[in-house]
Amino acid sequence: MANDFTMYQGDSKTIVYNVVDADGAAVDVTGASVTFAIARNLESTAVLTKTSATSAVVASGSSVTVTLSAADTAALFGLYFHELQITDSSGNVSTTRGMVNVEDTVI
Repeated sequence: MANDFTMYQGDSKTIVYNVVDADGAAVDVTGASVTFAIARNLESTAVLTKTSATSAVVASGSSVTVTLSAADTAALFGLYFHELQITDSSGNVSTTRGMVNVEDTVI
């Protein structure tokens, strides 16, 4: 599930996580509770958090889609951790993380 990516400060971004089990089989996450966060490092407070309680995070089928707006990324610059945590209807928790590099723009 982990995704490392680069984006530009002030850009919108759609991040899609494909959810699979240890054998690589798709896992249905429809209706799961999902939280996405970005933090400077693993010990710091998140600078951006999105949840499935809003339309910014959608769990459907075997994927989770996180939508970041330009306003969400306007103040970001540099290297961050991003983390996605999925809690299914049975209370099982799965977490994945990766790195995001937010680069400055010329314009």
